[in-house]
Amino acid sequence: MQPLWMLLDASGSDYILRETLAAGQRASRHANVAGLALLVYDYLLTLHFEARWIWGRRWDATRVLFTLARYTVFTAVIFTAYCKSQSFSSPGGVICLFLPMVLASTGVYFFSSIPSCEAFNRVSDVLHLASMVMPETLFILRVWYLWNRSKLAMLFLLSVAVVLGAVSTLEAQSTGGAITDNPDSLCEGRHPLNLTVATQGGALQFAAYALYELVILCMTQYRKLREHQDCCELRDSFLATLYRDSSLYMVGSIVLSVVNVGMILVFPAYSDLFNNIQTAFQSIIASRVVFDLRESDDRKRRWSLGRALDDSSFPEALRLGQ
Repeated sequence: MQPLWMLLDASGSDYILRETLAAGQRASRHANVAGLALLVYDYLLTLHFEARWIWGRRWDATRVLFTLARYTVFTAVIFTAYCKSQSFSSPGGVICLFLPMVLASTGVYFFSSIPSCEAFNRVSDVLHLASMVMPETLFILRVWYLWNRSKLAMLFLLSVAVVLGAVSTLEAQSTGGAITDNPDSLCEGRHPLNLTVATQGGALQFAAYALYELVILCMTQYRKLREHQDCCELRDSFLATLYRDSSLYMVGSIVLSVVNVGMILVFPAYSDLFNNIQTAFQSIIASRVVFDLRESDDRKRRWSLGRALDDSSFPEALRLGQ
């Protein structure tokens, strides 16, 4: 049986919408591959940093979260870049549907009793969500550290995250989620006329994420101005590195989220254009922040050790010039 979009009259607004959607999906496929290439390229560039600052160290919370943030993203980006370019009947499409079918057969709630196409999109969403949550958890812990491990600060951050996540998820489900309408893609979804309605939920999710990043950024900058005004003058200090790199991550995430919201609302056919790019960017910056902090901490430790050796090498009278 032919899909609905093939039965429509190939003239007028329907034809224009279908062509626009097809062009948007083609552009999104190229952008997804570009995001994957960017992620792999940066991984090769920073592998020696990982070997130096991460490998061989004990498995504490930071290393566990770093490993998850660094490698979960590969699953999400590869899954999206490859599977979004496959047709439903191709061998690649069958492979891409295998994971949702396995999850459905195990009785997992989110993947059982739903069509394979919808299950595929849900797997992709879950992988991308996990890729965003892991780096975010690292930065939540760093903000908590800046606030002297305040229980009130942690409770506030978690409460805001739960509220924004619940509201955006419920709204996304009520509006129908993301679009999957493309004759050449793995899944054949809604009619093009429903694009605007279908993407409102995705726009709200990105807006909620940008708002949460803004909250964390404000808390970070407030703490910097209130407690550590002099750290900006110390370029090699641990706190200066933490403030600088964390702010870079948050500002970049906010900008990309706002761009995604704009694309979804103004050009709904291109709503998937920056999915992989944003996911790759967040993983890249999160990894580099960990490397910079480890390097800064090591430099500070070596400087302290050098001072201690200098103090022990000369009598106190000589150091005082007496």
